[in-house]
Amino acid sequence: MVKEIKNNINYNNEDSNIDDKKDELVDIADDDKKGQVIAKLEEEKTTLLEQVMRQQADFDNYRKRVMKEKASMRESILGDFVKKLLPLLDNLERALASVEEEKSLKEGVEMIYKQFVALLREEGIESISCQGGIFCPHLHEAVMQVETEDFPSNTVVEELQKGYQFKGKVLRASMVKVAK
Repeated sequence: MVKEIKNNINYNNEDSNIDDKKDELVDIADDDKKGQVIAKLEEEKTTLLEQVMRQQADFDNYRKRVMKEKASMRESILGDFVKKLLPLLDNLERALASVEEEKSLKEGVEMIYKQFVALLREEGIESISCQGGIFCPHLHEAVMQVETEDFPSNTVVEELQKGYQFKGKVLRASMVKVAK
């Protein structure tokens, strides 16, 4: 029976002195002392398993945190890059507005514009809608106020420059005229 107990005990040579206790168990003739040694071994086994589980949980938390930081960094870099592209988009819009007479040139610029807008939309960049809406200082930058009876007070009358947001974060506020 002692050999059977000895063979059924799982142990780790690096983390404890279970070998010594195992040998001690074999040499003990008294059943009470064997029970005490077995209880100690079980307690030590439980402690080691808890330590392993804590380390595994810590590593999982670390891995998740690193993934979040990586995604956040990617979004930040992409947002900064898109800010630099927005003047290009503005110039494409101006080019489209100014080439009414040149049909083939207008079609070419229109195709480039549509591709560019589709690419931005695919990456999560959206224009901020504002025409006729309520003025919001987080989304709009009021550069003029006009008195008008056509719109209620604090309403966007005209958009002078489009604003854009990236996943809910404003990259550039819309420049607008607001009704008094």
